[in-house]
Amino acid sequence: MCGSPLDIQAHHLRHAARLGFGRKNSDRWAVPLCVRCHLDCHTRGDEADWWKGFGIDPIDWSQQYFRRQHGTDSL
Repeated sequence: MCGSPLDIQAHHLRHAARLGFGRKNSDRWAVPLCVRCHLDCHTRGDEADWWKGFGIDPIDWSQQYFRRQHGTDSL
């Protein structure tokens, strides 16, 4: 989100698919974030609200990223 090329981590969108407490969504719902942005997103509380501040649809972004990386819509 900030453009930092250092220490990139996969962030799994918690609001993309509800799996239950303590379960992580698949890589289909992951986007790359730097460590600082990743931590900020997790500590914000309302993840969807955090994304609105950037004017980005993270679900659409994750799908585009997944297709570019895997060349498919299925995992």
